[in-house]
Amino acid sequence: MVKNEDVAKIFANGWYKNPQTYTKNMFIRGNAIYSYGEHFPIAYKFNDGTALFNTDKYSSSTSRHQGYVKRALEKAGYKLIYVKGTELNDAVNSNAKTYQELVVNEW
Repeated sequence: MVKNEDVAKIFANGWYKNPQTYTKNMFIRGNAIYSYGEHFPIAYKFNDGTALFNTDKYSSSTSRHQGYVKRALEKAGYKLIYVKGTELNDAVNSNAKTYQELVVNEW
C-alpha cells in the first residue's frame, strides 16, 4: 500500500510511469504534486533541477504533506524556490520545462 510519504518520494525521484500516481489524499499529475485536490498544488518540478514549493498554509495534514514533499525534493537534489500558491498555479498552467523558461515567458 502506497503512503503519502511514498508519493512524495516517487514524485521527487521521478519513479512514476503513470502520470496520476496517488493516495487518497495526495496525487501527482505531470510535474506537479497536490494535496487533496488541484486547488492546492504543493510543488512543481522543472527539468533543470529546480522546483517551486508552495508556502501557503491550509491544514495540519496538508502541512504534513508539504513536509514530506520538501524533504523528498531536497534529498533528490532539487533547488527549491519558495512561492505563494497563486504563483505555483501559474507555473503549473504554463507547462514550462525550466525555471528560466517560466521567468522569461512572464515578462
